[in-house]
Amino acid sequence: MKGRQKAAEGGRGRQGVTTFALAAALFAAPCRPLAPLAAQSRDVILATTTSTRDAGLLDSLLPVFERQTRYTVKVIAVGSGQALAMGRRGDADLVLSHGLRGLSDPVAAVRRIAERRAPFVSRGDQSGTHQREQLFWKRAGFSSIPRNDWYIESGQGMGATLQLADEKHAYTLTDRATYLTWRDKLQLVPMVEGDSLLYNVYHVLELNPRNASRINVAGGRALADFLVAPETQRLIGEYGKSRFGQSLFVPDAGKEASP
Repeated sequence: MKGRQKAAEGGRGRQGVTTFALAAALFAAPCRPLAPLAAQSRDVILATTTSTRDAGLLDSLLPVFERQTRYTVKVIAVGSGQALAMGRRGDADLVLSHGLRGLSDPVAAVRRIAERRAPFVSRGDQSGTHQREQLFWKRAGFSSIPRNDWYIESGQGMGATLQLADEKHAYTLTDRATYLTWRDKLQLVPMVEGDSLLYNVYHVLELNPRNASRINVAGGRALADFLVAPETQRLIGEYGKSRFGQSLFVPDAGKEASP
């Protein structure tokens, strides 16, 4: 069990790919030689966030990976916290999740929302987006998350949260990729955007080889290699341009991480 707890944090890594406007980059750590493994499954379990699923990027990338490698990827889309926990338990072969950076204007925005008691829909699911929102409230001077009738928790993924915010004529925090995917079905318009401090970096986490008896280490490594490959980076940069006139994701593999 101890080895499984280290699954998401003790793996190797490599700088990866930036994924979306509220965010994005995929990372992993320096290669370790992998011990010889017994034949493993051709299925690869990818634990990731609902935002990557709702934006449709994986539907574009994974068929390419599956054709090239003959692996079959099973996607489990949950909040970032749940995805990381799956990795720690050895319940996934690869984790695609994101972390946090600093912020500025969004802090003033949530403070004004609270002052006006304007309806706000939170994901409320401990996803990366939800954790980012919680950080906004903390920086705005709130010791805890507002518990008022104007503050609504959806407990759902990004697409469902956007729909609820639209129904309630409320504010919400979203990634650009999911918003653009749903935009034609919503009356919501961006109010605070464009600040680089809003970026929420994504990481690809290869799991600890000590879990090889339970996880598909080779399959997870193959998928991680695929995600940071130059051709995949090109596909990521092109995704969304034909439909929205702009890229939904920013490729970032090989770039140095910000200090």
